Amino acid sequence: MTNAMNSGSIPTLNENDTLLYRIWSTSSDKVQLEFIENVNNPYRSGGGAGINLLYLANKSDVRFTRRGYRAWLTGTAEDVYPLFNIDPNHVANSWQHDAERDKNYVELNIVNPTVVGVASPDGEVVRARVQITESTEPNAWQAEDPENRCKRKGKDGEVMLHNGKKVFMNAQVVSCYGDTAAEQTFLKTDTAVVQNADALDKFADVAGLNLG
Repeated sequence: MTNAMNSGSIPTLNENDTLLYRIWSTSSDKVQLEFIENVNNPYRSGGGAGINLLYLANKSDVRFTRRGYRAWLTGTAEDVYPLFNIDPNHVANSWQHDAERDKNYVELNIVNPTVVGVASPDGEVVRARVQITESTEPNAWQAEDPENRCKRKGKDGEVMLHNGKKVFMNAQVVSCYGDTAAEQTFLKTDTAVVQNADALDKFADVAGLNLG
C-alpha cells in the first residue's frame, strides 16, 4: 500500500530514509506536514561520501540514535491529504495536543512517502525528501534576529561559523525521482582555537612567544 501509516519510526530510519512523521494544525485553515530524514552531513563525525558507517555500526546503541533533519510542508487539507494518501477521517479522530507548542498533531509515521498520482518521465515514483541548505547569508526571517536564528552547537550552544561568518541553515521539502536524494549544501564550520591566558603566563619570558 502506498504511504502506509506506521510503516516506519524515527529510531528505525536508515541513512537516506525519509519519514512523514506528523501532521500539525496551524493558526489558519491550513495543515503542516513534518518530515524527518537522516541526511548525511559530510562534516559530521563519521560522515563523508556515501553512507555514514559510524551511525550504521552503532545503530542499536541508543546513544547514537539520530533524530535527523526536519522540514515542514504547509498546505490546505483538501490538497495535502490526497497528495500523500492521508485518511482525513483518521486525522479528524486522532488529534493529540502538544502543550509546549500549543498545537494539535496526529502521528503518521509514513516511511519514504511518495507523491500520489505523480511519476517521473520514466515512470519512477516521486518521493518527498528533506533538503538542507546552509549559507552565511541569512534569509529575511533569520536577518531579524541573526544571533538567535543562526546555527549553534546544540541548543543555546556556541555559534557555528564558516570563514568567520555565522552559519544559517534552511530546510525544505522537495520532490525527487525514485531513490535519488535531494542535493544538500553543508558548510564546514571553523575550528575555534581557545587560548587560556593564565596557562600562557608561565611562558611570558620565552623569546619569540607573542601573547597578544
